[in-house]
Amino acid sequence: MYEFKDGILTCQLPNGCYIKQERHPQTNEAITEENAADILRICIGDEQWLSLKAKKYENRIQSSARLIAEMAVENEQRVKSNEWSIEQLQTVLKDKQISNLVLFLQMASFQTAMEVIRDLKGDVYTEELKAAWIKKIQAAM
Repeated sequence: MYEFKDGILTCQLPNGCYIKQERHPQTNEAITEENAADILRICIGDEQWLSLKAKKYENRIQSSARLIAEMAVENEQRVKSNEWSIEQLQTVLKDKQISNLVLFLQMASFQTAMEVIRDLKGDVYTEELKAAWIKKIQAAM
């Protein structure tokens, strides 16, 4: 959607135009991580802002189906490789937190999905597994 790096805010609009902003257009204050989104909205207007936000969530929704499918395939592979038993897989599939994880992914709420992963408890949810799942979600953002 936009990038803030080294004090410069850049963004490619849906129409292909680029915005590059170093200062607040009204107050001339420096751009920070905290005010970058608000400044972008001022620069491009509400209609373009909503269009950018919608595109962000459209991309996340497309990514969420792929993420869920990849996780399912990986879990199936864990059973085939005897890393997990059938019973462990069934426990995972019945876990309410996993249901919440899938729901948050489907709703494109990736930050909340990562919080759910961090809070998972149980012997099958190793730190390595949780880190791998979080990395997948971060890559999709």
